[in-house]
Amino acid sequence: MNTINWNTLTPVIFGIGEANNRDLGVAMDMCMQNIREGREVNPVAELPIAHQVDWPRIGKAYAAMDEAGRKAVNDGLNAWLRTMRGNYKALCALWAAEDYDAMVKLMEGASDPGPISGDKPGKEEN
Repeated sequence: MNTINWNTLTPVIFGIGEANNRDLGVAMDMCMQNIREGREVNPVAELPIAHQVDWPRIGKAYAAMDEAGRKAVNDGLNAWLRTMRGNYKALCALWAAEDYDAMVKLMEGASDPGPISGDKPGKEEN
């Protein structure tokens, strides 16, 4: 069971990217490292209290998960990344406006485009 809501962590991932001068893919991995460690290994740009993370709490929950739970977390993270990519420009505008609640709301309302296959649109098999 995925107990990590990646949508609510959207401003945090953007904050990690900003604080560490990293792209969002790397920032996402850095967020996951913070979760695994149960502490802020990778700093986060200053965010309002409502968007700050209790790393020890979330780290403890992650540590208590079995293999299926951790797979669900990873699957959720991959879905977040795909969804974020489709909403990147809007999220960047909201980040610049410091509208963190709207970032979360956008991600909660967005749909995951699903895993990308190797097939190209319009490609036909012979």
